[in-house]
Parts: sequence; structure tokens; C-alpha cells
Amino acid sequence: MDNKPLKIKFLEAAQGPEAVKLLRQAFRLSERNARNFMDAVLAGNRFRGRKIAFGATLNGKLVGIVACERLICANDNSAEIMDLAVDEDYRGRGIGPQLMDKAETYIAREWLKGRFGSVRLKDATKRDNPHSQFYEKLGYEIDNNPGRLPCGNEPLMVKALNNAEPVALRA
Repeated sequence: MDNKPLKIKFLEAAQGPEAVKLLRQAFRLSERNARNFMDAVLAGNRFRGRKIAFGATLNGKLVGIVACERLICANDNSAEIMDLAVDEDYRGRGIGPQLMDKAETYIAREWLKGRFGSVRLKDATKRDNPHSQFYEKLGYEIDNNPGRLPCGNEPLMVKALNNAEPVALRA
């Protein structure tokens, strides 16, 4: 039984090994690839740079992470959710949506500063479950922009931030 509430805050360096395990579990990454990815994200966390990650802990155990990257392009106020991973034993408890909300709120306030922008991701949930609607339930739409192609069975998804107009429907 969970005695303490879920806590979501910036991922700390000491949580790196646990985060690597979550990434390996969720994405079938090698130890080396997961560690290299997490090292880059944790370096970004120290300086609140272009890459950041939040960790969700329950009773002191890291049960989920979300990693984001600010995309720096001309006239492109956007960010990418690089990875969202929740421990298999804790799925279905609302941890993923809470992590996504934390990341989107940070992106909207800190990176976009209230300006219109968008957040993108590759929907890896569809790789194992083509009928997954996880991200659609969070307001994401398939990105039909012809300049951005899907990656295998992982369609690109997009969500507008700081504006009610769906990004995928804009001309």
C-alpha cells in the first residue's frame, strides 16, 4: 500500500542508476545507451539547460521519469518529450499523465514564457500496442506536417501549448 503521495521534481544525479533501469525496462535499451542518455539529461538538469528530466517518487522509490528537450530553431517555439517511462509495477496509477503535466507546465512557463508553442513526441506506446490512445487522452494529435515523417510504428504526436488552436490543424 502506498503511504505517501507521489512526488515529482527535477531528477537528481543520485537517481541516475534507477532512471537507467527504468529506461532499459521501458525501451529495451542497452545499459550503455541508457546511461549515456541519462548522463546528458542529468547534465542539463544541473543548469536547467536544453534538456531536463523530472522524476516521480513514491515512498522513496523512483517509479517514473520524463525527459524533455528544448528545440532551438528559427521561429520554432517547440520542445520534445524525449522519453516517458513508468515502472511496470506502477503503471495504471496515473503516474505517466502526472509526469507529462509537470513537463508540459515547465515547458509552457519556463521555455515558452507563456508564448504559443508546441510539444512533440514519438508515440512509442504504439510500438507494442497499435491501439494505444495514451497520448491522445492527454490532448496530443498525430502530426500530419509533411516535413516530419513518422519513425516506424511510432507516429509523431504534437500538442499546442499556451494556445487553444490544435497545432496539427494549422495551415
